[in-house]
Amino acid sequence: MELSDEKVLELLLRGWEQQTSRKRPARVRMPAAPRATVYQAPERKSSARHCRCGVCVKCQENARWDRIFQAKFADPDYYKQRSITHISSLADD
Repeated sequence: MELSDEKVLELLLRGWEQQTSRKRPARVRMPAAPRATVYQAPERKSSARHCRCGVCVKCQENARWDRIFQAKFADPDYYKQRSITHISSLADD
């Protein structure tokens, strides 16, 4: 039983041998980026972060939002000491 012509098989084998015998081009390595040996923090533009004069528009707007936050979200009992109860959740009240 013959599956294919012998000439076709020889051509396929030669092509395969040529493909496997080719050398791949050498890798080109990129030079490593220079690394800083010591971390240097960026310089600050100014030492004062926010204006606190209380007169300018920005200060008045910040004060307004502080009042809104205190009215809606601040819990007056947050920093008070809470009593710890040692009662089982399965106990009857």
